[in-house]
Amino acid sequence: MTLSRHDTFRSIGQILAADVLPALCRAERLPLRVTCLGTVNDDGGDDADGFDRTLLLGECPSPEEAMDLAILRVSRGDIHAGRDDALRFRPRIAVIQDSEYGLVLAGEIRAGIILWRQPVASDAEARRIVTEASRLRGMA
Repeated sequence: MTLSRHDTFRSIGQILAADVLPALCRAERLPLRVTCLGTVNDDGGDDADGFDRTLLLGECPSPEEAMDLAILRVSRGDIHAGRDDALRFRPRIAVIQDSEYGLVLAGEIRAGIILWRQPVASDAEARRIVTEASRLRGMA
C-alpha cells in the first residue's frame, strides 16, 4: 500500500502556506490580530487568586509575521497586564485571528515557548475544541 502525499504529515508551515494564507488573501481578512490569553495576579499571590485576561500583542500582515511577533514577545517575557508592577501576567495561550475575529492559529505556551497546534478544518471543529477546552478548564 502506498500512501498518497495528502495522507502524510504536513508541518504547520506547510498548512499555513498552502491552505490558510491563500484563503485569508482571497477573503481579504487581513491584518491578523495577535493576542495572548493568560492569568493576572498579584506578584506574591497564587494562581487561585488570579483572573483571566486577554492582551493584544499587535497586528501583522501575514501569518508568518504574526507567529514571529508572538514567539518574540513570549520568549522575551515582556507581556504585562498593565502599568502596575505588582501585577504579574502568566501567558497560557497565543492566538492569531483574522480581522473578523476568526481563529487562524493558536498555541499553548509552556516555559516561554509556543507549542503551535494544527489548524482546524472547519468552524464546527473549532467550536468542538473550544467547548472541550472550556469543559476541562471548568473541571480544573
